[in-house]
Amino acid sequence: MSLNRLTAQEAGNIQSPTRNFESVDISAADYSAPSGQFTKAIYVGGYGDVTVTNQDGDEVTFYACDAGTILPIRTNTIKDTSTATNMVALYNE
Repeated sequence: MSLNRLTAQEAGNIQSPTRNFESVDISAADYSAPSGQFTKAIYVGGYGDVTVTNQDGDEVTFYACDAGTILPIRTNTIKDTSTATNMVALYNE
């Protein structure tokens, strides 16, 4: 799947309430967002590192995220090398 940059209209306002969310299970494999979607943000429930793929396809790690952190990032993949736990992916749609 091609990773294209989102327009402001497609992405929605990061400050507006989320409309959809789901638990992130990386116990056996990378988490992939539903087809064609990117997260609005990621909630980190338990301390650790969060590794994602950005819209350019590069892997990026957010180190030492505290429990309760909300990362306002758009990604469609959360890598199974992440050590944070109880993550929730937040979506616009």
